[in-house]
Amino acid sequence: MKKEELVFYEEYRSSMEKALKAMDDGNVKMAKYHLYRSASILLKLAQMSRGERKEKRYRMAERIVKIADSLRMGENAKTKVELKFEENRCEMRSVEDQVSFERPNISFDDIAGLEDAKREIMLRSVLPLKYPEKAKKYRKTVGGGILLYGPPGTGKTMLAKATAGEVNAPFFSISPSDVLSKWFGEAEKRIAELFEKARSYDLSVVFIDEVESLVPSRDIVDSSPMNRVVAQILAELDGMRKGKGKVLFIGATNIPWKLDPAVLRPGRFDVMIYVGLPDERARRRMFEMFLK
Repeated sequence: MKKEELVFYEEYRSSMEKALKAMDDGNVKMAKYHLYRSASILLKLAQMSRGERKEKRYRMAERIVKIADSLRMGENAKTKVELKFEENRCEMRSVEDQVSFERPNISFDDIAGLEDAKREIMLRSVLPLKYPEKAKKYRKTVGGGILLYGPPGTGKTMLAKATAGEVNAPFFSISPSDVLSKWFGEAEKRIAELFEKARSYDLSVVFIDEVESLVPSRDIVDSSPMNRVVAQILAELDGMRKGKGKVLFIGATNIPWKLDPAVLRPGRFDVMIYVGLPDERARRRMFEMFLK
């Protein structure tokens, strides 16, 4: 969402919460006020939208007004259930809202240093993606997984973006904190949607920073929701190995030893690349690039 749209969306959520609280308190007048206000904000959001989302928001606003009009004392429980149903049915925040999407306009030439890492990615991933016929001839896997590991602040994210730039592919980036908070309870479903979206392109790159937060060792983290997330990501990696679309999955971590061992098996993170601190030559190159 754009910044202005996000502000209105948060106002809408806040107003809906106040309406539900007023129902709990038996304050019909205040509940109606906040419901009408929520509908008004939704109409503004609809005007900022297009396509299916626009129609969903108009329908939801109309439904909220009807519920507010019919609100009566003693019917709060029924009305709350109805509101929750409508809100879930007209879910407005799709996977695209919470995933960073871009087509990076950078290449490996824009990165100072990291020559070994760039060479490894070029040979193992970029060239097979650029020349799939030759990759097939020499039995090289197209797509798959790359794990970038090393200390923080060494250029792992930039390297991932440059990889997408080298093959002119869309770059999807998700934050583990978003997955574990905004997507809580349905994270595996949203991750599946993300990879499905990525597979809709001829070629794409999916990047997850701090990937150990989403694929932690199941010996350490004993949580059913997290285990489902781990299983979903493993399934997506297995799908890439079986040729379900040309998707390159890049994960970055500072603490690779906290990853679930299953994700490091052959066919998943096929390439593990250390991204260390820049050497003297790389530092000199950085000064040359940034002081032009």
